[in-house]
Amino acid sequence: MPFASLVVALNIKLMNMLRYIHDACITMDYVFSRRYYEEDNQYYNPRKPILFLEVNPLVPLGSSAVYEMIDAARQIGASMVLLEQRYMGRSLPTREFSVATLKELFTVPQSVQDVVHFCRKMKEKVPGIKIILFGCSNGGMIAALARKYYSEFVDGAIVSSAALRIQLEYEKYAEVLGGDFSNPALGGSDKCLAVLRDAHTAFGEKLGSPEGRRLLERIFGLCDGDLEGWQLETAFTLYGDSTGEDLEYNDPQCEGDYCNIQKICSKLANEKKPPLDMLADIYKANSSPGSCLAVQLQQYVSILKDIMNSGTDRMNDFHVCTTRGLFGTCSHVTCPFFTGHDRDWFDYLTWLCEVGFGLSIEEILEGIEGFKAYVGDFRTTKNILSINGDADPWYPSSIFKEGEGPEVEMVNGASHCYWCSADNE
Repeated sequence: MPFASLVVALNIKLMNMLRYIHDACITMDYVFSRRYYEEDNQYYNPRKPILFLEVNPLVPLGSSAVYEMIDAARQIGASMVLLEQRYMGRSLPTREFSVATLKELFTVPQSVQDVVHFCRKMKEKVPGIKIILFGCSNGGMIAALARKYYSEFVDGAIVSSAALRIQLEYEKYAEVLGGDFSNPALGGSDKCLAVLRDAHTAFGEKLGSPEGRRLLERIFGLCDGDLEGWQLETAFTLYGDSTGEDLEYNDPQCEGDYCNIQKICSKLANEKKPPLDMLADIYKANSSPGSCLAVQLQQYVSILKDIMNSGTDRMNDFHVCTTRGLFGTCSHVTCPFFTGHDRDWFDYLTWLCEVGFGLSIEEILEGIEGFKAYVGDFRTTKNILSINGDADPWYPSSIFKEGEGPEVEMVNGASHCYWCSADNE
């Protein structure tokens, strides 16, 4: 019997080559009806049944491509499914999403068991089927843990940019990003990195006075008061946001004037202007005019506090605050975005956890240590391939060296999950 005929379709909606199908998963007294996409099985070989199952990251289903497994499915003859995680779809079995509710119903072990529930059903329906999990970022974490703890239902996992080294503070983000700005293969240079540092040093100096803050707001095109308070001052540089770009997703093929490291460095290393002025040019080119940072932060904190909100941003932040940790730091001059010791990213990120979810630093640490113990190590786990890009600031939080259980692959010059959505070689 063909694989497709074994899945009960409760709700089907055509979308390109994929279909919506529902799968119910019960946690205690709550039922999560999760959607998944199943492709039309053009590669499926019923004589050698193989299923490639993509664990979607913490985003709504359909907003992530599955290109990274299509080519392998074509060569091997596998069917493909993209599985939604709980709370990322329309099935919301509770009317509120308080910290207490999410601690009960939104945990990584539960997400792992959700995946295994699906795999178990497929194993029952198709005797002899081999199931290989795929996943990028958070989805990769779930896939790796499912293989580790439920190998009887999961035959292997190919995970990309998956955080598996859990800790509270994460210094490597700034370190890797600094290396990217000095890496000639990415269009960087030592001069570019030095100018970037000089720009942030000047930025930090001007933050020290009201007159300096007003000047910065003017030359960066910010609203009056956008740099009043250490939280706003720190948020402006968080993870390199002072460039106006999400640098962990560095795209060498982007088309904007300063949309990647190569284009940013071309300006910083070659133009004869003060470093701070060049940084302001880059930020304004990459930012939407008229959006006020102070208003944005106020709105974001309101979202985190809202127990009726189950949006992606809130759920991701809850996961970070209670489970994953890995809060970036920028507390020393070696960080290319350093503006002062009292503007450490770590303090800002844990402040968000406190004001947004009411979590103390002790509660944050307790959750992270508990999850770290659950993850453990993978030295005795076989049939996992861990793929990372050496331009990804998150790669040190993954398994990227041989000898730790999984096989590893490092993609030179690749940013966070870059190959997961690239539809070419």
